[in-house]
Amino acid sequence: MLRRTPIAMAVFTLTALVMAIAPVQAQTMPTFTAVYAPGNPIVIGFSGLLDPDIDPQTDQDVVYALEIALAQMPTVSVGGVDFSLELLPQEDACSEQGGRDSARLFIQNPAVVGVIGSTCSSACRTLSIVFDQANYTSISPSCTASSLAVDFQSFNRVIINDDAQGVEGAIFVMDYLGLAEIAVIHDGTNYGLALADIFGASVAELGGDLVYEGDIERFQTDFTKTVAELEGSQPELVYFAGLASEAANLLKAIRAAGLSEMIFMVSDGVMDREFIEQSEGLAEGVYGSQPAAPDTDALDLFNAMFVRGHGRPSNTIYHPYAVDALNIFREAIEAVGELDADGNLVIDRLALRAYISNYGQDRQIDGLSGRLLCNGDGECALGGIAFYQVIDGAFVALDASVTIDLGY
Repeated sequence: MLRRTPIAMAVFTLTALVMAIAPVQAQTMPTFTAVYAPGNPIVIGFSGLLDPDIDPQTDQDVVYALEIALAQMPTVSVGGVDFSLELLPQEDACSEQGGRDSARLFIQNPAVVGVIGSTCSSACRTLSIVFDQANYTSISPSCTASSLAVDFQSFNRVIINDDAQGVEGAIFVMDYLGLAEIAVIHDGTNYGLALADIFGASVAELGGDLVYEGDIERFQTDFTKTVAELEGSQPELVYFAGLASEAANLLKAIRAAGLSEMIFMVSDGVMDREFIEQSEGLAEGVYGSQPAAPDTDALDLFNAMFVRGHGRPSNTIYHPYAVDALNIFREAIEAVGELDADGNLVIDRLALRAYISNYGQDRQIDGLSGRLLCNGDGECALGGIAFYQVIDGAFVALDASVTIDLGY
Protein backbone atom coordinates (compact mmCIF):
# COMPACT_ATOMS: atom_id res chain seq x y z
CA MET A 1 0.00 0.00 0.00
CA LEU A 2 1.42 3.36 -0.95
CA ARG A 3 2.14 5.76 1.90
CA ARG A 4 -0.52 8.40 2.51
CA THR A 5 1.16 11.74 3.19
CA PRO A 6 -0.59 13.69 5.99
CA ILE A 7 -1.71 17.10 4.80
CA ALA A 8 -2.19 19.49 7.67
CA MET A 9 -4.17 21.91 5.55
CA ALA A 10 -6.71 19.21 4.72
CA VAL A 11 -8.05 19.29 8.28
CA PHE A 12 -8.56 23.05 8.13
CA THR A 13 -10.06 22.85 4.63
CA LEU A 14 -12.51 20.11 5.54
CA THR A 15 -13.56 21.92 8.72
CA ALA A 16 -14.15 25.12 6.78
CA LEU A 17 -16.15 23.29 4.13
CA VAL A 18 -18.32 21.52 6.70
CA MET A 19 -19.08 24.87 8.35
CA ALA A 20 -19.82 26.42 4.97
CA ILE A 21 -22.20 23.66 3.98
CA ALA A 22 -23.99 23.30 7.31
CA PRO A 23 -27.15 25.10 6.10
CA VAL A 24 -27.40 22.68 3.19
CA GLN A 25 -27.01 19.67 5.49
CA ALA A 26 -29.66 21.02 7.81
CA GLN A 27 -32.11 20.94 4.90
CA THR A 28 -30.96 17.54 3.62
CA MET A 29 -33.07 14.61 4.73
CA PRO A 30 -31.40 11.26 4.00
CA THR A 31 -33.29 9.06 1.56
CA PHE A 32 -32.96 5.31 1.89
CA THR A 33 -34.58 4.09 -1.32
CA ALA A 34 -35.02 5.10 -4.93
CA VAL A 35 -38.32 3.89 -6.43
CA TYR A 36 -39.15 3.62 -10.14
CA ALA A 37 -42.56 2.78 -11.55
CA PRO A 38 -42.59 0.57 -14.66
CA GLY A 39 -41.70 2.71 -17.67
CA ASN A 40 -39.92 5.40 -15.65
CA PRO A 41 -36.18 5.80 -16.30
CA ILE A 42 -33.43 5.32 -13.76
CA VAL A 43 -31.41 8.54 -13.81
CA ILE A 44 -27.63 8.53 -13.41
CA GLY A 45 -26.16 11.96 -12.85
CA PHE A 46 -22.93 13.37 -14.18
CA SER A 47 -21.24 16.28 -12.44
CA GLY A 48 -18.45 18.13 -14.22
CA LEU A 49 -17.22 21.26 -15.93
CA LEU A 50 -19.26 21.71 -19.11
CA ASP A 51 -19.19 25.46 -19.82
CA PRO A 52 -16.22 26.52 -22.02
CA ASP A 53 -16.69 30.10 -20.85
CA ILE A 54 -15.62 28.94 -17.38
CA ASP A 55 -12.66 26.96 -18.70
CA PRO A 56 -11.96 25.74 -22.25
CA GLN A 57 -10.88 22.39 -20.81
CA THR A 58 -14.39 20.97 -20.35
CA ASP A 59 -15.73 17.48 -19.64
CA GLN A 60 -18.04 17.46 -22.65
CA ASP A 61 -16.24 14.50 -24.22
CA VAL A 62 -16.83 12.52 -21.04
CA VAL A 63 -20.55 13.16 -21.49
CA TYR A 64 -20.31 12.09 -25.15
CA ALA A 65 -18.60 8.85 -24.10
CA LEU A 66 -21.32 8.12 -21.53
CA GLU A 67 -23.99 8.73 -24.16
CA ILE A 68 -22.25 6.26 -26.50
CA ALA A 69 -22.09 3.66 -23.75
CA LEU A 70 -25.76 4.16 -22.88
CA ALA A 71 -26.74 3.82 -26.54
CA GLN A 72 -24.99 0.45 -26.60
CA MET A 73 -26.69 -0.78 -23.40
CA PRO A 74 -29.67 1.47 -22.60
CA THR A 75 -31.38 -0.70 -19.97
CA VAL A 76 -30.85 -2.76 -16.84
CA SER A 77 -32.84 -5.86 -15.96
CA VAL A 78 -34.24 -6.64 -12.50
CA GLY A 79 -36.52 -9.59 -11.89
CA GLY A 80 -36.90 -10.10 -15.61
CA VAL A 81 -38.13 -6.53 -16.16
CA ASP A 82 -36.14 -3.97 -18.13
CA PHE A 83 -35.75 -0.41 -16.92
CA SER A 84 -34.18 2.30 -19.08
CA LEU A 85 -31.15 4.34 -17.99
CA GLU A 86 -30.97 8.08 -18.52
CA LEU A 87 -28.04 10.48 -18.11
CA LEU A 88 -28.47 13.84 -16.36
CA PRO A 89 -25.40 16.12 -16.63
CA GLN A 90 -24.99 19.02 -14.20
CA GLU A 91 -22.50 21.90 -14.27
CA ASP A 92 -20.20 22.12 -11.24
CA ALA A 93 -17.59 24.53 -12.66
CA CYS A 94 -14.77 22.46 -11.14
CA SER A 95 -15.23 24.41 -7.91
CA GLU A 96 -16.21 23.90 -4.27
CA GLN A 97 -19.38 25.96 -4.65
CA GLY A 98 -20.21 24.20 -7.90
CA GLY A 99 -19.86 20.77 -6.35
CA ARG A 100 -22.14 21.77 -3.50
CA ASP A 101 -24.77 23.21 -5.86
CA SER A 102 -24.59 20.22 -8.19
CA ALA A 103 -25.07 17.78 -5.31
CA ARG A 104 -28.07 19.73 -4.04
CA LEU A 105 -29.73 19.58 -7.47
CA PHE A 106 -29.18 15.84 -7.67
CA ILE A 107 -30.64 15.03 -4.27
CA GLN A 108 -33.68 17.16 -5.06
CA ASN A 109 -34.40 14.73 -7.91
CA PRO A 110 -35.52 11.38 -6.41
CA ALA A 111 -35.04 9.65 -9.78
CA VAL A 112 -31.25 10.09 -9.54
CA VAL A 113 -29.84 6.79 -8.28
CA GLY A 114 -26.19 7.89 -8.19
CA VAL A 115 -23.69 10.23 -9.80
CA ILE A 116 -20.63 9.85 -12.00
CA GLY A 117 -18.29 12.63 -10.93
CA SER A 118 -17.25 15.09 -10.06
CA THR A 119 -14.17 15.40 -12.24
CA CYS A 120 -12.26 17.90 -10.06
CA SER A 121 -11.18 17.16 -6.50
CA SER A 122 -12.47 20.50 -5.15
CA ALA A 123 -15.96 19.76 -6.45
CA CYS A 124 -15.71 16.11 -5.40
CA ARG A 125 -15.11 17.14 -1.81
CA THR A 126 -18.18 19.35 -1.41
CA LEU A 127 -20.37 17.00 -3.44
CA SER A 128 -19.31 14.14 -1.15
CA ILE A 129 -20.13 16.11 2.00
CA VAL A 130 -23.73 16.44 0.78
CA PHE A 131 -23.93 12.85 -0.50
CA ASP A 132 -22.68 11.36 2.76
CA GLN A 133 -25.62 12.99 4.50
CA ALA A 134 -28.19 12.07 1.84
CA ASN A 135 -27.11 8.41 1.35
CA TYR A 136 -26.24 8.99 -2.30
CA THR A 137 -23.19 7.44 -3.99
CA SER A 138 -20.71 8.86 -6.48
CA ILE A 139 -18.00 7.31 -8.63
CA SER A 140 -15.43 9.75 -9.96
CA PRO A 141 -13.53 9.18 -13.22
CA SER A 142 -10.81 11.72 -12.41
CA CYS A 143 -10.82 13.06 -8.83
CA THR A 144 -7.41 11.96 -7.62
CA ALA A 145 -6.90 13.81 -4.29
CA SER A 146 -5.86 10.99 -1.98
CA SER A 147 -7.87 12.04 1.07
CA LEU A 148 -11.26 11.84 -0.66
CA ALA A 149 -11.63 8.08 -0.40
CA VAL A 150 -10.71 8.11 3.29
CA ASP A 151 -12.85 11.09 4.23
CA PHE A 152 -16.17 10.12 2.65
CA GLN A 153 -18.35 7.00 2.60
CA SER A 154 -20.22 8.10 -0.52
CA PHE A 155 -17.09 8.65 -2.62
CA ASN A 156 -15.55 6.08 -4.98
CA ARG A 157 -13.11 6.47 -7.84
CA VAL A 158 -12.03 4.32 -10.78
CA ILE A 159 -8.77 6.20 -11.32
CA ILE A 160 -5.51 5.86 -9.44
CA ASN A 161 -4.97 8.45 -6.73
CA ASP A 162 -2.38 11.17 -6.22
CA ASP A 163 -0.30 9.05 -3.88
CA ALA A 164 0.72 7.08 -6.95
CA GLN A 165 1.24 10.06 -9.24
CA GLY A 166 3.17 12.04 -6.64
CA VAL A 167 5.46 9.21 -5.57
CA GLU A 168 6.13 7.90 -9.06
CA GLY A 169 6.56 11.45 -10.38
CA ALA A 170 9.33 12.06 -7.85
CA ILE A 171 11.01 8.79 -8.82
CA PHE A 172 10.79 9.78 -12.49
CA VAL A 173 12.38 13.18 -11.87
CA MET A 174 15.21 11.87 -9.73
CA ASP A 175 15.95 8.49 -11.33
CA TYR A 176 14.89 8.93 -14.96
CA LEU A 177 15.84 12.59 -15.42
CA GLY A 178 18.63 12.56 -12.84
CA LEU A 179 17.61 15.86 -11.21
CA ALA A 180 17.75 16.68 -7.51
CA GLU A 181 17.13 20.44 -7.00
CA ILE A 182 13.40 20.82 -7.34
CA ALA A 183 10.78 23.59 -7.08
CA VAL A 184 7.15 22.67 -6.40
CA ILE A 185 4.24 25.01 -7.19
CA HIS A 186 0.49 24.39 -6.97
CA ASP A 187 -2.59 26.38 -7.99
CA GLY A 188 -4.37 26.45 -4.61
CA THR A 189 -7.01 23.88 -5.52
CA ASN A 190 -7.52 20.83 -3.30
CA TYR A 191 -6.15 18.73 -6.14
CA GLY A 192 -3.08 20.87 -6.75
CA LEU A 193 -2.24 21.33 -3.06
CA ALA A 194 -2.50 17.62 -2.23
CA LEU A 195 -0.50 16.45 -5.23
CA ALA A 196 2.21 19.06 -4.67
CA ASP A 197 2.48 17.96 -1.05
CA ILE A 198 2.85 14.29 -1.96
CA PHE A 199 5.34 14.99 -4.76
CA GLY A 200 7.42 17.30 -2.58
CA ALA A 201 7.47 14.88 0.36
CA SER A 202 8.51 12.08 -1.98
CA VAL A 203 11.37 14.15 -3.41
CA ALA A 204 12.59 14.84 0.11
CA GLU A 205 12.31 11.17 1.12
CA LEU A 206 14.35 10.18 -1.93
CA GLY A 207 17.15 12.54 -0.91
CA GLY A 208 16.31 15.43 -3.22
CA ASP A 209 16.54 19.11 -2.37
CA LEU A 210 13.29 21.12 -2.34
CA VAL A 211 14.78 24.51 -3.09
CA TYR A 212 11.41 26.24 -3.49
CA GLU A 213 7.78 25.58 -2.55
CA GLY A 214 5.10 28.05 -3.58
CA ASP A 215 1.55 28.53 -4.77
CA ILE A 216 -0.41 30.67 -7.19
CA GLU A 217 -4.12 31.34 -7.54
CA ARG A 218 -6.50 30.11 -10.20
CA PHE A 219 -6.82 32.59 -13.08
CA GLN A 220 -3.71 34.46 -11.89
CA THR A 221 -1.82 36.25 -14.66
CA ASP A 222 0.91 38.20 -12.86
CA PHE A 223 3.75 35.92 -11.76
CA THR A 224 6.40 38.55 -11.06
CA LYS A 225 6.87 37.52 -7.42
CA THR A 226 6.93 33.78 -8.16
CA VAL A 227 9.38 34.14 -11.03
CA ALA A 228 11.70 36.31 -8.92
CA GLU A 229 11.67 33.68 -6.18
CA LEU A 230 12.41 30.94 -8.70
CA GLU A 231 15.27 32.97 -10.12
CA GLY A 232 16.71 33.28 -6.62
CA SER A 233 16.37 29.58 -5.76
CA GLN A 234 17.60 28.29 -9.16
CA PRO A 235 15.89 24.87 -9.29
CA GLU A 236 16.81 22.38 -11.99
CA LEU A 237 13.13 21.52 -12.44
CA VAL A 238 9.84 23.25 -11.66
CA TYR A 239 6.99 20.84 -10.92
CA PHE A 240 3.52 22.36 -11.28
CA ALA A 241 0.42 20.67 -9.85
CA GLY A 242 -2.80 22.26 -11.06
CA LEU A 243 -4.72 23.06 -14.23
CA ALA A 244 -3.79 24.01 -17.78
CA SER A 245 -4.35 27.77 -18.00
CA GLU A 246 -2.29 28.58 -14.92
CA ALA A 247 0.46 26.20 -16.01
CA ALA A 248 0.70 27.86 -19.43
CA ASN A 249 0.79 31.37 -17.99
CA LEU A 250 3.41 30.43 -15.40
CA LEU A 251 5.58 28.77 -18.04
CA LYS A 252 5.40 31.85 -20.26
CA ALA A 253 6.40 34.09 -17.35
CA ILE A 254 9.36 31.85 -16.51
CA ARG A 255 10.59 31.82 -20.08
CA ALA A 256 10.01 35.59 -20.50
CA ALA A 257 12.32 36.13 -17.52
CA GLY A 258 15.10 34.35 -19.41
CA LEU A 259 14.99 31.20 -17.25
CA SER A 260 15.30 28.93 -20.26
CA GLU A 261 17.35 26.24 -18.48
CA MET A 262 14.68 25.46 -15.87
CA ILE A 263 12.94 22.22 -16.86
CA PHE A 264 9.15 22.34 -16.47
CA MET A 265 6.96 19.38 -15.50
CA VAL A 266 3.18 19.28 -15.11
CA SER A 267 0.59 17.03 -13.49
CA ASP A 268 -2.32 15.28 -15.19
CA GLY A 269 -4.60 18.30 -14.72
CA VAL A 270 -2.46 20.10 -17.31
CA MET A 271 -2.10 17.28 -19.82
CA ASP A 272 -4.35 18.80 -22.44
CA ARG A 273 -4.09 20.44 -25.84
CA GLU A 274 -5.14 23.69 -24.17
CA PHE A 275 -1.83 23.90 -22.28
CA ILE A 276 0.23 23.54 -25.44
CA GLU A 277 -1.85 26.09 -27.34
CA GLN A 278 -1.86 28.66 -24.52
CA SER A 279 1.89 28.24 -24.03
CA GLU A 280 2.33 29.81 -27.49
CA GLY A 281 5.20 27.63 -28.64
CA LEU A 282 7.01 27.52 -25.29
CA ALA A 283 5.79 24.07 -24.17
CA GLU A 284 8.37 22.18 -26.21
CA GLY A 285 10.34 19.86 -23.93
CA VAL A 286 7.90 20.08 -21.01
CA TYR A 287 7.38 16.81 -19.13
CA GLY A 288 4.07 15.53 -17.79
CA SER A 289 2.48 12.58 -16.02
CA GLN A 290 -1.00 11.16 -15.93
CA PRO A 291 -2.91 7.94 -15.21
CA ALA A 292 -2.78 5.57 -18.17
CA ALA A 293 -5.42 3.12 -19.35
CA PRO A 294 -3.96 -0.01 -20.96
CA ASP A 295 -4.09 -0.33 -24.73
CA THR A 296 -6.72 -3.03 -25.27
CA ASP A 297 -8.99 -4.15 -28.10
CA ALA A 298 -12.04 -3.09 -26.06
CA LEU A 299 -10.73 0.45 -25.62
CA ASP A 300 -9.71 0.65 -29.28
CA LEU A 301 -13.22 -0.40 -30.29
CA PHE A 302 -14.84 2.17 -28.03
CA ASN A 303 -12.53 4.92 -29.27
CA ALA A 304 -13.44 4.00 -32.85
CA MET A 305 -17.13 4.41 -31.97
CA PHE A 306 -16.36 7.81 -30.48
CA VAL A 307 -14.62 8.90 -33.71
CA ARG A 308 -17.52 7.64 -35.82
CA GLY A 309 -19.99 9.53 -33.66
CA HIS A 310 -18.11 12.82 -33.33
CA GLY A 311 -15.66 12.92 -36.23
CA ARG A 312 -12.58 13.13 -33.99
CA PRO A 313 -10.94 11.36 -31.05
CA SER A 314 -11.86 12.26 -27.51
CA ASN A 315 -10.05 15.32 -26.16
CA THR A 316 -9.71 13.75 -22.72
CA ILE A 317 -8.11 10.62 -21.28
CA TYR A 318 -10.86 10.28 -18.69
CA HIS A 319 -13.67 8.94 -20.88
CA PRO A 320 -12.87 5.22 -20.33
CA TYR A 321 -12.89 5.79 -16.58
CA ALA A 322 -16.35 7.36 -16.81
CA VAL A 323 -17.65 4.43 -18.85
CA ASP A 324 -16.32 2.05 -16.20
CA ALA A 325 -18.14 4.08 -13.54
CA LEU A 326 -21.36 3.76 -15.53
CA ASN A 327 -20.93 0.01 -15.85
CA ILE A 328 -20.35 -0.34 -12.11
CA PHE A 329 -23.60 1.52 -11.44
CA ARG A 330 -25.35 -0.68 -14.00
CA GLU A 331 -24.21 -3.91 -12.34
CA ALA A 332 -24.90 -2.60 -8.82
CA ILE A 333 -28.48 -1.66 -9.74
CA GLU A 334 -29.14 -5.13 -11.11
CA ALA A 335 -27.56 -6.74 -8.04
CA VAL A 336 -29.42 -4.85 -5.29
CA GLY A 337 -32.63 -3.74 -7.04
CA GLU A 338 -35.90 -5.50 -6.18
CA LEU A 339 -39.45 -5.44 -7.53
CA ASP A 340 -42.24 -4.69 -5.07
CA ALA A 341 -45.80 -6.04 -5.23
CA ASP A 342 -46.82 -3.29 -7.66
CA GLY A 343 -43.95 -3.94 -10.06
CA ASN A 344 -41.98 -0.89 -8.95
CA LEU A 345 -38.22 -1.13 -8.92
CA VAL A 346 -36.90 -0.38 -5.42
CA ILE A 347 -33.20 0.34 -4.92
CA ASP A 348 -31.81 0.53 -1.40
CA ARG A 349 -29.32 3.40 -1.56
CA LEU A 350 -27.08 2.06 1.19
CA ALA A 351 -27.08 -1.44 -0.34
CA LEU A 352 -26.08 0.15 -3.63
CA ARG A 353 -23.25 2.00 -1.87
CA ALA A 354 -22.07 -1.19 -0.15
CA TYR A 355 -22.10 -3.20 -3.39
CA ILE A 356 -20.02 -0.58 -5.18
CA SER A 357 -17.61 -0.30 -2.26
CA ASN A 358 -16.69 -3.98 -2.67
CA TYR A 359 -16.99 -4.25 -6.43
CA GLY A 360 -14.66 -6.83 -7.95
CA GLN A 361 -13.82 -8.58 -4.69
CA ASP A 362 -15.35 -11.85 -5.91
CA ARG A 363 -13.85 -11.96 -9.40
CA GLN A 364 -11.43 -10.20 -11.73
CA ILE A 365 -13.00 -7.34 -13.67
CA ASP A 366 -11.19 -5.69 -16.55
CA GLY A 367 -12.75 -2.38 -17.54
CA LEU A 368 -11.91 0.04 -20.33
CA SER A 369 -9.53 1.84 -17.97
CA GLY A 370 -7.84 -1.27 -16.60
CA ARG A 371 -8.48 -3.75 -13.83
CA LEU A 372 -11.15 -2.70 -11.32
CA LEU A 373 -11.09 -3.81 -7.70
CA CYS A 374 -12.74 -1.72 -4.99
CA ASN A 375 -11.04 -2.02 -1.61
CA GLY A 376 -14.03 -1.09 0.57
CA ASP A 377 -12.61 2.40 1.10
CA GLY A 378 -13.46 4.06 -2.22
CA GLU A 379 -10.37 3.02 -4.19
CA CYS A 380 -11.35 0.96 -7.25
CA ALA A 381 -8.44 1.32 -9.67
CA LEU A 382 -5.47 -0.93 -10.24
CA GLY A 383 -3.79 1.13 -12.92
CA GLY A 384 -0.62 2.81 -14.01
CA ILE A 385 1.11 6.15 -14.43
CA ALA A 386 2.61 7.20 -17.76
CA PHE A 387 5.12 9.95 -18.44
CA TYR A 388 5.24 12.26 -21.44
CA GLN A 389 7.25 15.03 -23.06
CA VAL A 390 6.08 17.72 -25.47
CA ILE A 391 7.79 16.95 -28.78
CA ASP A 392 6.87 18.81 -31.97
CA GLY A 393 3.87 20.42 -30.27
CA ALA A 394 2.29 17.31 -28.74
CA PHE A 395 2.62 15.23 -25.58
CA VAL A 396 4.49 12.06 -26.59
CA ALA A 397 4.60 9.02 -24.30
CA LEU A 398 8.01 8.11 -22.95
CA ASP A 399 9.26 4.62 -22.20
CA ALA A 400 8.88 5.23 -18.48
CA SER A 401 5.39 4.01 -17.63
CA VAL A 402 4.83 2.49 -14.20
CA THR A 403 2.18 0.05 -13.03
CA ILE A 404 1.20 0.74 -9.45
CA ASP A 405 0.60 -1.98 -6.85
CA LEU A 406 -1.80 -0.47 -4.32
CA GLY A 407 -1.69 -3.54 -2.11
CA TYR A 408 -5.30 -4.69 -2.31
